Amino acid sequence: RISDYFTTDPEYGTDEDVEAFVKEAHRLGLRVMFDLVYMHAGPNAVFAKEHPEWFIPAFGFTMNNMAVSEIRQHKLKVVAEVMRKYAFDGLDIDFERHTPILPVGKQWEMRECVTDFMREARAELLKIGQEQGRVIMLSARIPDCLDGCHQDGLDVEEWIKEDLVDCLTLGSR
Repeated sequence: RISDYFTTDPEYGTDEDVEAFVKEAHRLGLRVMFDLVYMHAGPNAVFAKEHPEWFIPAFGFTMNNMAVSEIRQHKLKVVAEVMRKYAFDGLDIDFERHTPILPVGKQWEMRECVTDFMREARAELLKIGQEQGRVIMLSARIPDCLDGCHQDGLDVEEWIKEDLVDCLTLGSR
């Protein structure tokens, strides 16, 4: 797995490193997923300084607020860039590692923001897959029970109903 950080910080790998990694994994018969750690502002700290209202402070971190369209669009832009540039077999969105991703106390009522993001991510992956003649899978890492998912604003039942994910990886709650 490679985090979306490498697109903005060379410490996480150069283009050549990523291409070599994916090529070697494929040579070995392995699938390679791009791991999008959605929550933490990470290298986008400039965004956080310019628009602090777009983020949720929690546990000493600046968490991306999925209720903010600009944040979702930025992440989708990263996804499209990476998936067009490299031959990753899929995208794994990690909703488990860092929470909250929606305003505290309003996660379930704002769940449509996350579901909209999943719809847009699925559509983008289908489009890129068609352009490149390949299948690009979509996976999500989530809490290990529906109650935990609902507390975080993750409507996995809807994702499954709409065929938005190919795989769910259950996390630690």
